[in-house]
Amino acid sequence: MRQTSYDNYRKIVESGTLSKSRLRVYELLYFHGPCTQSELEQIAKESGMIRYSDCHKRFSELQKQGAIMELPPRTCKITSNMAVEWDVTSALPVGLPIKEKTKVKLARALKEIERLTVEMDAWHLAHDISCQVEMGFKEQQQKTAVELSRQVAEDFLVRKQPLEQAILKALNSIQT
Repeated sequence: MRQTSYDNYRKIVESGTLSKSRLRVYELLYFHGPCTQSELEQIAKESGMIRYSDCHKRFSELQKQGAIMELPPRTCKITSNMAVEWDVTSALPVGLPIKEKTKVKLARALKEIERLTVEMDAWHLAHDISCQVEMGFKEQQQKTAVELSRQVAEDFLVRKQPLEQAILKALNSIQT
């Protein structure tokens, strides 16, 4: 007797927690299971739904997600050897944990986004300082304001000084 009802199957399909290839293997197992991996690979090969060599890779992923389960071993119809029989579960699949490599890539991407955000903030701040100073000074003083904004941006971005320190340094250079 099938453990998973059609309603549960629809929920799993609609939940979107399975990648395209995992969903194909899940569907094959749902409609043709319970069966062994070799039997399902043969069905996949005949149906053309998924490369039969990809079936094997998806079993452990689907098991980790709680979408399929092992049943007691039996004689496989393809290999004639004892093999684990597989079937779908009634549980909605859970997301797989993020691999360490993916975590590192995400951390790098977030760090780069943060760096670019800080650079843009510094550029905007320097530009704002320049605009504000330009509005209140004569031509010579406007050149000084532009230089100050460049100095702030350079100290902050190139020399990696804290933004507040770079601004104070620039303002102190005006007073001396």
